Amino acid sequence: MADREIVNEIIEKYKNAWENQDPEAALEIFTKDATYQERILEKPFIGHPEIKRFWIEKAVKEQKDIHFKPISLFIDGNVAISEWEADFFDKKDRCKKYMRGIMILEIKNKKIASLREYWKAKQI
Repeated sequence: MADREIVNEIIEKYKNAWENQDPEAALEIFTKDATYQERILEKPFIGHPEIKRFWIEKAVKEQKDIHFKPISLFIDGNVAISEWEADFFDKKDRCKKYMRGIMILEIKNKKIASLREYWKAKQI
């Protein structure tokens, strides 16, 4: 069963890793064999090497001035669902963007074993 305090700590570490563009800090909250489904109909990133590569390509190379804010949290057993919003400067598209989404986390041994995201972004 996922504990609310542990899930809040995981989300806070996720926030800090994204805002600080720190792939190593991001890996600390994932199990070694975790899956990260950033786009629901695309192949997930599996394990630390693929998750790290994704964070470097997205959070480090394509974004800056990131602000992430969790909005709500629901927990059922080992599954946590968090609604969130974020804004950042998209280096690739050369514009500021706002995102709102939901992350579904499966927690195992106080870490993320699976993360699935559903989000929408728009230029602001």
